[in-house]
Amino acid sequence: MRNNPTCETRSGSIATVGFIARPAHGTRLRAAVSHEWFALSAPCGRRKGSSMAPTMHLPQAFVFDCDGTLLDSMGTWLSIQPRLLATYGVTATSDDFAEFEHLSVEDECAAYRVKWNLDATGEEIYQRLMDMLRDEYATTIVARTGAHAFLEEAARAGIPMAIATSTPAFLVEAGLRHNNMDGFFSSITTTGEAGASK
Repeated sequence: MRNNPTCETRSGSIATVGFIARPAHGTRLRAAVSHEWFALSAPCGRRKGSSMAPTMHLPQAFVFDCDGTLLDSMGTWLSIQPRLLATYGVTATSDDFAEFEHLSVEDECAAYRVKWNLDATGEEIYQRLMDMLRDEYATTIVARTGAHAFLEEAARAGIPMAIATSTPAFLVEAGLRHNNMDGFFSSITTTGEAGASK
């Protein structure tokens, strides 16, 4: 597993920021990067009006992962499933969800219904999960340390920015608005829309 975000620095390139990590308990892949965001600016060069280091060429664009890269949301994703089941009167730990790792979120919720004999449809369970997550992204989840400052520097340097994520766009948008980061990005593309994994 890599311990630092990638930052492609060849002239005319597109830099991807973030990487995918598998939590120890086996739940869905989520992003995680070093807290030291400021280190990203050192190898990525400088443009006029930017304080980014001048040592190398800047990329043409940045494409960011979201969870664990821009937003400090790892803890939410690691705890949300047991909290969801608790609303149905079921006690579970994060280890109970390893068997669902290969499933989409929708199929995972349908599997909860079968395994724990929940009195709800898979769609109803999924909607409750999304409602819980929407509240977390809109009110609780904060930006990763240094992320906002990095985005400001990239914007001052005139570098376009976008997000590629496996998280539903409405959650990402809610989290960005909550942290005053929604104005930095020209687009958000999800793996569901693209029909491909990150």
